[in-house]
Amino acid sequence: MYEKAIFKKRSLRNLVQKIKLFIRRCALNNLPTEENFRKRGLQGHTLCSRCGEEETLEHILFQCDMAVAVWELCPWSSSNLFPWICCGLWINRNLHTFENKQITPPEVISKAIALLREWETAQTSIAQLPSNPPAPQLPSQISSPSTIICNTEAAWCKETREAGLAWIFTFQT
Repeated sequence: MYEKAIFKKRSLRNLVQKIKLFIRRCALNNLPTEENFRKRGLQGHTLCSRCGEEETLEHILFQCDMAVAVWELCPWSSSNLFPWICCGLWINRNLHTFENKQITPPEVISKAIALLREWETAQTSIAQLPSNPPAPQLPSQISSPSTIICNTEAAWCKETREAGLAWIFTFQT
């Protein structure tokens, strides 16, 4: 049930990108919690659908009875489990709030551990690849004279927070 809810048809790379974005949004307190809705004047109540306390990000991830139960089960010997558990708690909150589904603390922990292990296994596989992979090969032959080739480039300046994109389209003659 838990897997069907959010992790259906996902690649591990996409999942890790989602976790990174989720943790960034947590750090900025930029998730759609009841508290943030209230601050924006979008909703009248600010209570947790599970326990009735004020729903803040801290409450969802650390103070709600569900979160406390999950953290008590956490095997702290696992290295990078923290972001996976936080994401699992957020998913659990959404399933309970929007679909009225109950996920148990052991299920949240089990899924977090499974995803962490899957990620660590993928990292081990990547580390075993040759250090100098072959350069990508361009097509040796264009099949049609009407083929359009698109070259792209992008750049990001961290200091000014500006980005640039470029596309060059050429016809083969």
